[in-house]
Amino acid sequence: MNELAKKPGQQPESCQLKANSLIELDEGHYRVLMRNPSFAQKHSPQFLKELGNVYRSNIHLAPFFRDIRAFADNLESPGIILITKGENVTISADAACDTYDQALLEFLTQAGYKTLWLGVTSEGIAAKLSDLLCDYRPEQWTRCNYRLNEEAFRKLPDWRSQIPPRFSVVYYDTRSAAFLKRHRRSQECWFPESNRFAFATLYKDKIVSDCFSVFIEGNLVEVGIETEKRFRRRGLAFLTSMAFIEHCLNNGLETNWGCWHYNHDSAALAKKLGYVLFDEGICVRITI
Repeated sequence: MNELAKKPGQQPESCQLKANSLIELDEGHYRVLMRNPSFAQKHSPQFLKELGNVYRSNIHLAPFFRDIRAFADNLESPGIILITKGENVTISADAACDTYDQALLEFLTQAGYKTLWLGVTSEGIAAKLSDLLCDYRPEQWTRCNYRLNEEAFRKLPDWRSQIPPRFSVVYYDTRSAAFLKRHRRSQECWFPESNRFAFATLYKDKIVSDCFSVFIEGNLVEVGIETEKRFRRRGLAFLTSMAFIEHCLNNGLETNWGCWHYNHDSAALAKKLGYVLFDEGICVRITI
């Protein structure tokens, strides 16, 4: 669930970097680097996949990936590579190298955002960033990602039998213009190319809980879930999520359930639905 993404087109002009700072990588630079076997060995498959997204058409992932760019300290053998999406920055680097430290510090502090979320690929880089950015109140967070155990999910009772009286569960997608307008869903996030969809539990024709695709990449769906405060603790999030997950499974889609380490309610709901923890990502949050 990517609640931290900036809206497209909001990258500040100050991110046009000055000389002797980090260099923006164009598609030609990327292709040269990817032909170098030693380059691929230095970075995780997930990071390389995200780096490849910089040079593909990502309109279906908007608003989270419309303004995605990549930067490095040099073009031949980078000690550090950054992927930026507004205030979200993913960093892959040699933690033992210090030649890029000043350029990195300038890049981050001149980006024009009050808060930056720095996703890193190792504890070593997280520790380095915390030391380098000690004047900017660094906080280390953990992003927990869960993947579904389908067998466990299929053993759960049918969600249709759990719908309370006066409630209904409705499917909607980007073609549901009247529904979206009626329930004040943002058209910016639900444009046709996004292919997003959701299931919503309604009470008196108003959404009180909805489970939705934050974005879809290939056959992987990032799951989001929201429930109105006064309707929580009634099992509605569980019910709505079940409808959404069943739809994904029936259409050959894999779901990722992500939440921050402190969101115990989300983690508990994920486990109740049959999700198991498969990955923990480190994030350093700084305030400029």
